[in-house]
Order: sequence, then structure tokens, then C-alpha cells
Amino acid sequence: MGDELIRINVGRSNAYLVKSGLRVMLVDTGPASSRDALMRALDGMDRIDLVVVTHVHEDHVGNLAHVAQRFGAKVVVHHDDVHCLRQGFAPLPRGTRLITRIISRICNALMKGRGRFDPVDPSIVVNTSYDLLLYGVRGALFHSPGHTDGSMIVVLEGGDCIVGDTLFNMRIFSPYPPFANDERALRESIRALATCGCTTFHSGHGPPLGIDDVRSLISTRVFAG
Repeated sequence: MGDELIRINVGRSNAYLVKSGLRVMLVDTGPASSRDALMRALDGMDRIDLVVVTHVHEDHVGNLAHVAQRFGAKVVVHHDDVHCLRQGFAPLPRGTRLITRIISRICNALMKGRGRFDPVDPSIVVNTSYDLLLYGVRGALFHSPGHTDGSMIVVLEGGDCIVGDTLFNMRIFSPYPPFANDERALRESIRALATCGCTTFHSGHGPPLGIDDVRSLISTRVFAG
């Protein structure tokens, strides 16, 4: 029997629970403004062994310190995002479209408070990959840079992949992310999704995408050249 994957809607973002027998892993925690929604979803749980940070932005780590303390969970993050996690601040990445470039500049200049969150010192720092079997989950973490320098994906044995913000699935922005620190790296990370063996991709925003969605995106002109 495979691991159980549960999507949790936390405001404008998604978090994910992965249950494997008695072991429990949480992927991302949503923004602090949606803490009540997250804790309702976790109500009745007496343990979370590991919290995976797909990337360090407030809308994904806003409840991380609270969850880690409440459950005594270990926290895993990529090396290239660890400094932001420890300082409790991450700026909005550059936009990938004209409108989001404008939004990024305005937010970073005038709304810096939106990027702040309670800092966390992680238990585990990943460089390239990390085997989750150490925590009872049949899967692994892989570096997937682009949206942030230290973005990671969670590849599960059953064909599911939790991609954080490497893909979006929202009405306006789908599936190419509206923000990215490094678009060239982002495109390479998206290309890698098409060959990672997964068929369903669970984004940090919106419902799941299929392998055909990924292949269609790669065939668009944004990937030309």
C-alpha cells in the first residue's frame, strides 16, 4: 500500500501531508494569516516527524516555526535558501512577465513586511538530494532551482511530485510561475519534471497538474532557444 497524500488548502497556498504508516511528513505550512485553517487540518494529529520546505517564502513557511514547535518536528530545507529561513525574511522574486516584474518591484520597495516570518533554524540542510526513507516515506527530495535558488521538489514512489512553486495552477498564472529568481534555471527544472517518472504534479498554488500539462508547457515559445 502506498503512502497517503493529502492536500491542505491554506489560504492562497497549499500544504501537503504525506502519511506512511505511523510516520507523518508535512510539506510547506502556508502563510501565517491562514494558521487557523492549517491547524484545523492537523487537529487530532499527535505527531509530525518532518516538515519539508519546498522554498522559503512567507506564503509557504509562515507557520513553520509554530508547527515545528507544536509537534517537535524536524525541518529540512535546501542549502541555498537556508539563510532566508534563519533570518526570517525573503524578498519576492523577479517577475517573469511585465506585470509581475512591476508587482515585484513595488512589493520589494514598499511592502517588505509581507516577506517576513518567524525565523527557523533547520534540522537538516540539503545540497542536491535527500532520501526520505529515513523518515519512512518512499520518496526523495531533489534540488529544483529557479523560483528561488534553493527550491526543492518531493518525488514520491507512486508517481506523485510535490513541486512547490516550480509550477503554478491558478487562473491567471498557469502553469509557468509568475515569479522566479532565475528563469533559465527554472526552465531546466521544469524540463526535468517531464523525465522524473512522475505523472501528477502538486503545486504550491491551485489543484494538481498532469504530465501532459508539463509537456505542453515545455513546447511553448517561452522554452524556445
